[in-house]
Amino acid sequence: MKARNFRRILHFYLWLRECMKGFVKMAKTRFLYEKNTASMGEKDKTFIVSRGQPVNRIYAPVRRLKYEKRKELRYIKYMSLRFCSLSSGSRGNCYLVWTDDTTILIDAGISGKKIFQGLSEVGKSPDEVKGLLLTHEHIDHVKSVSMVCKKSSDALVYANESTWKAVKSKRLKDDSLDSRYSPIVTMEEFSIDEVKILPIKIHHDAVEPVGYSFEYNGRKLSIVTDTGHICRDIFDEIKNSHLLVLESNHEENILEVCDYPYEVKKRILSDYGHLSNKAAAQCIGNIIEYKNQVSEESAKTTVLLAHLSKDNNTPEMAILATKSNLEERGLLSMDNIHLDVVRQDTVSKVYKV
Repeated sequence: MKARNFRRILHFYLWLRECMKGFVKMAKTRFLYEKNTASMGEKDKTFIVSRGQPVNRIYAPVRRLKYEKRKELRYIKYMSLRFCSLSSGSRGNCYLVWTDDTTILIDAGISGKKIFQGLSEVGKSPDEVKGLLLTHEHIDHVKSVSMVCKKSSDALVYANESTWKAVKSKRLKDDSLDSRYSPIVTMEEFSIDEVKILPIKIHHDAVEPVGYSFEYNGRKLSIVTDTGHICRDIFDEIKNSHLLVLESNHEENILEVCDYPYEVKKRILSDYGHLSNKAAAQCIGNIIEYKNQVSEESAKTTVLLAHLSKDNNTPEMAILATKSNLEERGLLSMDNIHLDVVRQDTVSKVYKV
């Protein structure tokens, strides 16, 4: 047999083998899909986008679908809280929390265009937003309130009365959004659909600033940024969180020598300013220590460091400060904490709570 013919036969054999592997894989995928969705109705077989987060490893047979449809049909529906940061930092903040039936924005401190682009990246549309929660009235948190309300026709704006009055007087041109306002009371729980929400009193130079905790199906997410310190009441509310979004705004040594005016430095470093890397690390260490005392299993926590200063911090410094604190206290273990940073100009990955 000539060498050329032999190579042709060999190439054909290898090609045929790869084809057979593909057919077997597709058959297995189809079998698992049919088996695990046999009891579901057509509505429950709806698929959603989750930016790289497989729901339960049951993949739909999407190989033959056009590219435009693959993103829509990639992952199967599941019942849990999910979190994504659309932007976090001194120049603007906006977070997204959602379940299968409820979509909630926290703050709207970036441009409307960036908010809607971020929603699109995780497979959401403005019409799906049911609530916009405001933490306080500063521009890096409320810049696009009007735009969100305009595009999200059913969304209500949730804020305490002091914050809403401050937002209206400083940021809104008229009373047209009063019909969309839903008043809340700090430290009193309320609900949006089945999601329980608690506005947490925090310490910042605003009229009545709050953080938020969310509970759904036994899982808890807490968001605490723009606070000068962590008091006992805040700690008690966030210590049992499965996912914690915590401010780690600045490195004190860098802030002290930067070219900010003295009054600005004094404000940031005060008990009503922003949380430093050191203070955030101490808080995280206290939470891990508490969870280790309660139960070894409950000690597993995801912490996202947020609201980093562009001028006086970096993601690397923020993570190093926390890891150093935990290591000094003998608490650093991959089994008890997952540490990450959410950034200013990047939509984060989707975190399942």
